[in-house]
Amino acid sequence: TLPPWAKSPEDFICKMRAALESDYVSTHLPSWIDLIFGCKQRGEEALKADNLFHPICYISEASAIPKSSGMSLAAVEVQLQ
Repeated sequence: TLPPWAKSPEDFICKMRAALESDYVSTHLPSWIDLIFGCKQRGEEALKADNLFHPICYISEASAIPKSSGMSLAAVEVQLQ
């Protein structure tokens, strides 16, 4: 299903491509990369950037949750969605 602002699949692709290739995205892409993959993903820089998530949202942490913690697999899956 297309959003209401897209008249056709081709129009959707054209508008999304224009947005992704815009000066705004080019300017802000490095900041987004820092939030998702880089120095602002965890720790003090994440706190400053208001980029904090529950530890189980990180794959490395979720796989380390002991079964004795009482947290069900369903609860973990909800957090990771």
